[in-house]
Amino acid sequence: MANLRALFDILKRKDKDESRIESNKNKKAEIKANVEDEGMKEIEGEVKYFDNKIRSKICIDGIALLLLTKTGIIEDAINFYNVVITPLLADEIERQKKDNEPEAHIILNLINTGKISVEKVYQNKELKQYGLYDVELEIVSHFLNGNCNFILSDDALIRTNREILKLKVISTPAFVLNLFVQKMITREHAIDAYIILRSEKWFNDCIIDECIRRVKSG
Repeated sequence: MANLRALFDILKRKDKDESRIESNKNKKAEIKANVEDEGMKEIEGEVKYFDNKIRSKICIDGIALLLLTKTGIIEDAINFYNVVITPLLADEIERQKKDNEPEAHIILNLINTGKISVEKVYQNKELKQYGLYDVELEIVSHFLNGNCNFILSDDALIRTNREILKLKVISTPAFVLNLFVQKMITREHAIDAYIILRSEKWFNDCIIDECIRRVKSG
């Protein structure tokens, strides 16, 4: 009897363990689905920011600028939008050039030929209460001062403050999707860009997967 009782106890524990494992799997799947759903809603909302009837001015942060340069999308972007950066970011790019970073040379060439503008910024020091400093402070100040239509940023701090400060912030995946939807880049170029973005490990894979799916079906 004792052996049977012990066996039943083991089986009960096993059932509980399997149930817990299955429950964890379901929770992870649910979380992933929520991330994908909310992430795509966010991207769709960002794409709707664009009014492609006018040549919008976009102030871009360092992360997005680097990613767009790596994908080759920056060349397309400057054909349709006025892309501007702030002085502190320009200084950072100069430092990267000294370290012989290839993207820095490309960006500086675009600046020197007038295809990307460096605009002076009046810094709103009150924004420091939101944790914004240096380049991020300049970018958000530039938007709130009414000197650009959108912020193109993948910086977590800027994106965290967008609701509080009423910022129009566009992510790199949304920007690429907008260029494709507006037929500013080809399907092949968009997919290649997303493959590179995936390799940089900056965005959730399910977001990149869904963007690629939409490009292929678009």
